Amino acid sequence: MLKDTIASLKKRWNKHIYFTPWDEGMDKIEFIYVGRLVKEKWFDLILQLLELISERKLSDRVIFHIFSDGPLRDQLEAGLEKWGFVHYYGQQPKETLGEIRKNCHYCLMPSQFLETFGLAALDSISLGVP
Repeated sequence: MLKDTIASLKKRWNKHIYFTPWDEGMDKIEFIYVGRLVKEKWFDLILQLLELISERKLSDRVIFHIFSDGPLRDQLEAGLEKWGFVHYYGQQPKETLGEIRKNCHYCLMPSQFLETFGLAALDSISLGVP
């Protein structure tokens, strides 16, 4: 079912979302988002993804880590009780972020802007997280 959700999202935002291959053997998939919680970074897209995961009853297969802060924090916090699979950390030291990031399967970086050099992506790639 999670694969169907990803396929559904891929159709809706095909120009903006890229996925690495799915490993059928995964029990849970861990995602991480590191960035400002603002519309310009398309954090509202992340909120839609969280709602879709919840609606499709896939929360037992997903763990979602979110780091940072911003104006959309209130919307995130409003859904946290419903989205038990989401862990919100706010601003954290790099060491804490690194420990969690290295255990994730995917780093999500939606953005309305062409990122010239996304440090969050580079940090993730350096730990082997696509």
